[in-house]
Amino acid sequence: MKTISILRIGGVVALAIFLLTYPFFASPFFVIQIGIQSLFLGLIALSLIFLAGYSGMVSLAQMGLYGAAGYTLGFLTVTIGLSWYIGVGAALIASVLLSAIFAFISVRTQGIYFLMITLAEAMLVFYFAEQNDYFTNGHTGINGIQPPTVGSLVLSDPTTFYFVTLMIAVLVYLGLRYLIRTPFGLALQGIRDNAQRILTWVHRSHSYYRYPDYCGAGQSHLFRRRLCGSGIFHAHYKLRQFIYRPF
Repeated sequence: MKTISILRIGGVVALAIFLLTYPFFASPFFVIQIGIQSLFLGLIALSLIFLAGYSGMVSLAQMGLYGAAGYTLGFLTVTIGLSWYIGVGAALIASVLLSAIFAFISVRTQGIYFLMITLAEAMLVFYFAEQNDYFTNGHTGINGIQPPTVGSLVLSDPTTFYFVTLMIAVLVYLGLRYLIRTPFGLALQGIRDNAQRILTWVHRSHSYYRYPDYCGAGQSHLFRRRLCGSGIFHAHYKLRQFIYRPF
């Protein structure tokens, strides 16, 4: 056990050193195409791990919410001409609201039925984005997304954008590690293992357990969709090509 702990600590330290020094030895192309893209796609993977590993539900709708957030940002900042911070806030809200609709449709299903319903939800977003001319500009996508400036931080610089994305990815990871150890996270794991046993063990007035297959699972849906709101990073990442097309 001691050897395993030492190896784990060494691996974490090595990974931290690599992530912190990556922009200084990699070319801008690799910082953008590999470093930044891996970090924000990692947030999507975290949402899938959270939903599948701790709630027992494997979803295929992640990328649909991810794309919806990015398109909302592009639409408000390019088509409407609003400020980037309004676009970011609206993108997160839109992602959560759409996730609530998706959760309402799919949360009562299990297994292959849940998998296929979430696939249908993702395909609904895909075909809407492909065919809508006003909101998403169809197959062409949204052109002209500009890099935001936050105080002295200019996100058009690949190194700056990389470290901002890295900071947010680390905060999300640590927050998720904390969440799974809270009563809510433990309740989700209990519901995953045996919802009926959880129902008989705890006080029936608690909403998580009175409707364990709906309340706990539904809130886990909303939380992982907030993670899918990282589509706003993808929209700003695509500013390198000045176009947003997540699919």
